[in-house]
Amino acid sequence: MKKIRSIYRKYMFRPTLYMTGRNFVIGIVLVLLWDRFLNPSNLSPLGHAGFCVGAVAGMLAWFEYLHLDGFAVHHLNENIRKKPKERHRSKDIVDFVDEKIISYDELEKDEKAVCRFLSDLICAAVFMIPGIFTAIF
Repeated sequence: MKKIRSIYRKYMFRPTLYMTGRNFVIGIVLVLLWDRFLNPSNLSPLGHAGFCVGAVAGMLAWFEYLHLDGFAVHHLNENIRKKPKERHRSKDIVDFVDEKIISYDELEKDEKAVCRFLSDLICAAVFMIPGIFTAIF
């Protein structure tokens, strides 16, 4: 946890928030699809599917934590990958405030991992806590 605190900076709040919103919307869509098509005998979608989506988000957060700890999976075709093209600068939003907005693409590798870790952890909590309370009560 000490390494996460040393990497996290104030400008990483916005990318983390955007990733959390994206993950939350994907989780809600999965819960609603489960409720619509796979729900046997009208089980509570928040209790069952929400808990499963939260567990998957927690598992993804654990993998990001392992990545921050130094664990890496090397792929066979790692050297063949093409470098992504740089975006044209005229497509960026122009902001006249003194504060520079940092996007997710401009972050370093460790900073991206911290953003993914925090967003997965928040989504896991958002989905698992109501799922646990629904199962208990």
